[in-house]
Amino acid sequence: LAAVPPARWYAFPIHTYRPGASVGGPNCVLVGDAAGADALLGEGISFALEYGIEAAQAIARARRARAFEFADYQRRIASGPIGRKLARLAWAADRFYGRRSRLWFSLAGASRRAQRTALAWYNGLEVLEGKSRTGLIWSAVRGVDLQRA
Repeated sequence: LAAVPPARWYAFPIHTYRPGASVGGPNCVLVGDAAGADALLGEGISFALEYGIEAAQAIARARRARAFEFADYQRRIASGPIGRKLARLAWAADRFYGRRSRLWFSLAGASRRAQRTALAWYNGLEVLEGKSRTGLIWSAVRGVDLQRA
């Protein structure tokens, strides 16, 4: 059998999480890619599992209370570990894929410390937890090899 090429190819961007995005409402909770994947690298499986845990707990609470508004799910995602991490990844994606992407890639390429810190944080080590965005930037910039930047 000969393979028949499709008449047309379609591509759709992955839906990424953005702070303030609605992930729950009356009679509805969004999980996985529907709620939003990692904006920096597009990773979604680990976040889907975390969303699923929160959604299951929210559904159980809703059944007990017989109230299916899911505002608590929205709050728990936004203010919990998953929302904080996804918000930080969205912030980083805006830098690395935005107008000043060359600057950010240059800084990342010139600082081994920034690379190690970012990788550790992305892999779940809370090395930057609680740091402000300004603190995050200074942590990354410290140790930059200006010869390489």
